[in-house]
Amino acid sequence: MAGNPLGAREAPPGSGAPGEAFVDELARLTPPRQPGALLAFLTSRIARRLHAAPEEVGPRAQLIALGLSSLEAVELKAELERELRLPFRSSILFDYPTLELLVPYLLERLRIGPGVVGASRPGASTPTSPCQPPDPPPVDDDPAEELRRLLAEA
Repeated sequence: MAGNPLGAREAPPGSGAPGEAFVDELARLTPPRQPGALLAFLTSRIARRLHAAPEEVGPRAQLIALGLSSLEAVELKAELERELRLPFRSSILFDYPTLELLVPYLLERLRIGPGVVGASRPGASTPTSPCQPPDPPPVDDDPAEELRRLLAEA
């Protein structure tokens, strides 16, 4: 299925099994597919809050300029904390005001192991050793480059 960052699944990003956070779904994807999945997840969440179609939320659009209020930004931050299982500063959507800036930041915060989201989280299959640094991710797995490629295709 072309253009679907989650492969053959028809469900929207983040609609996994009950009780499952989006980060679990993201961790099952290969590193090159994670930026697109995260972009789709964020786009759908922001569009829902703005009562807009996902196509109206462009990666380079200023989220506040789209009409996201301060209250909605705080609510979205809380949702991201829940779904990604990470704490964020209250100003995250002001510090990273576009999806183009936010996606690479979130991916970097999620990368714990060798280029894989959640690689050393509890229950992960490939724990990293504290004595040996993980191998750097291959150049092809650069989230910023992947996001640029996705934006060029849009």
